[in-house]
Amino acid sequence: GILQAVEALSAPHVAHIYTEEGAYTAYENEYTAHYRKITRTEVQAIGRPLKDFVAEKQCAVQKILVFIDPKETEEVDGALKPALTQNGAEGFTSEPFFYEIISNQAGKGRGLLYLAERFSVPLSQTAAVGDGQNDVSMLLATPNSFAVQNANPKLKAVAKTVLPKTNIENAVSYLIENYCMGE
Repeated sequence: GILQAVEALSAPHVAHIYTEEGAYTAYENEYTAHYRKITRTEVQAIGRPLKDFVAEKQCAVQKILVFIDPKETEEVDGALKPALTQNGAEGFTSEPFFYEIISNQAGKGRGLLYLAERFSVPLSQTAAVGDGQNDVSMLLATPNSFAVQNANPKLKAVAKTVLPKTNIENAVSYLIENYCMGE
């Protein structure tokens, strides 16, 4: 499966898994300590391979986060692609050092489609704005897709409009004022 493919990557990579019960990593390390600090997410070191933990607990993994060197993104993507495809998952970078793996059924695009249907909002009246590869499915789900100026190039290629402001320059406020507050 996917965890076996992650654990078989050529260079030593640190991975976290997310389940309904919490976040776990195989062993305590500097990546986990840094991740806790920047996200305030508690990650429990379990002291054994993640695939063994998942098999023993029989828990569903909702997300896998692999810490990578940004220069290795294509190599990691290529190495994991067969396992991801076979298991109905997708992988993408969300931050320079984060390679995220989620189910094809769990992305932001699915979330947007679900909410639009749930609240009877036509897709033509939805909009999405993003900055990273983890936003691609969301931008593809709506005809009104926007990328902030400092977005990942792959996201900019998908967006219908690239905003002239960055996320630090209040791009979402700009979007609302200039595109959503029609007269």
